[in-house]
Amino acid sequence: MRRSLTFEAALRDLAAERPEARALALRLLPSAYLERLGLAPPVAHAAALHPDGARAVTALHAAYAREPIAELRGIALWALAMLGDPGLVALAERALSSEEDPVLHESAVQALGILGMVLEPSGETAPSVEGSLTRAVEDPRPHVRAAACNALVHAGFPAAEAAIVAAFDREPDDDVREAMVEALAALAPPGDAACRILAKAVLTPAYPPDTRLAAARGLAAARRTDGARLLVEALARPFQRDDAMEALAVLAPRLPPALRARAAARARRIARGLFVPATTRVRAAYLLARIEPEAGLHLLARLSRRRSRAVQEAVADARAALARLAREDGAPTAT
Repeated sequence: MRRSLTFEAALRDLAAERPEARALALRLLPSAYLERLGLAPPVAHAAALHPDGARAVTALHAAYAREPIAELRGIALWALAMLGDPGLVALAERALSSEEDPVLHESAVQALGILGMVLEPSGETAPSVEGSLTRAVEDPRPHVRAAACNALVHAGFPAAEAAIVAAFDREPDDDVREAMVEALAALAPPGDAACRILAKAVLTPAYPPDTRLAAARGLAAARRTDGARLLVEALARPFQRDDAMEALAVLAPRLPPALRARAAARARRIARGLFVPATTRVRAAYLLARIEPEAGLHLLARLSRRRSRAVQEAVADARAALARLAREDGAPTAT
């Protein structure tokens, strides 16, 4: 199957007989249009940028209306979100109120979240999107509530934390509560009310390990050490250690001495690991530089001499992050 289509071919294949061809056209139409303008989706109000934008949006609305397969209708909503189409709001709300397929419900909520990310907060459509997602947090269907929490936070709406916190204590579904915890953890940063929920989550064994670790990362973003022990333990797990190192680097000056020592020892081991990916070694050196500056900066300097462009960029990013964190901590910048 082809993985690229021209703009005209994507428009044509929206009406193809084969569902696979329609699905591919729906997925590729936004980029096929925007790439010709030197842009990457999502883009707000993309229909206004070029006459072909209006053609794309009109074609997607028509494809949504005639498409019999719920999953493909969901992809059409996603494509409209990628083009920042305000007309998506009415379609998504209608899908939530009138359709029965859970896949379409979740697609509608996710599309609203994408649209919220790209719209100007002061524009006419953003309040409608925020209102739709806030109401969805209280929807009677658990899968809608869970998706709405994530979408509301990632769209960056001011109402996100208050809406989720208000609904949390009365939420009866365990899966939705997990989604709420993970959404609150993704706030930048979580506020006091969210942190109270996250602090309880890290101490609740009933939550899955990934949810508890997400809560610990959220607390770290708020400069709270309630989940620091979980983050240090995650350094021993390759599939979790990169995110844990990023969070611990933020917390380093606030870590209790015993946890600082454990984190430093683990960071040294990772940074010198023979079979550890180079970018992970950079993260370990970055964490170590926050705990033992001389040792960590020495490792970063050694890694910076590698020829790999990815490694050099990772080192540059690590040094920039160290300078930023030092400023935020009110400490002298390490060099």
